[in-house]
Amino acid sequence: MRADTAAGAGEQVQVGEWRGRQDVTAALRAGMNSLGQWRLLPITANGQLGAAGYVRRPGETVFMPYVLTLLRFDHNTLVDVAAFEQPSMFRAFVLPAGL
Repeated sequence: MRADTAAGAGEQVQVGEWRGRQDVTAALRAGMNSLGQWRLLPITANGQLGAAGYVRRPGETVFMPYVLTLLRFDHNTLVDVAAFEQPSMFRAFVLPAGL
């Protein structure tokens, strides 16, 4: 991850925006760990690599769609993370409704 990596979550960045390796790493750790257990499936969109994130919240038995994340690389170094917390978009990627 490059030192000036950026990350944003939500439509029009309503959830949050982070800049720099330290802030991005801290936000990912705090946000992901607070929701429950995760499973990821690989995706591509607009030529970018990414992941479909499914979360299983405490007390639940199924991993439910939560976020589509796209990664942008520059010379094999991560420079941007864009997260879209819109489970309704999973259908467009022909992803399972649950895991």
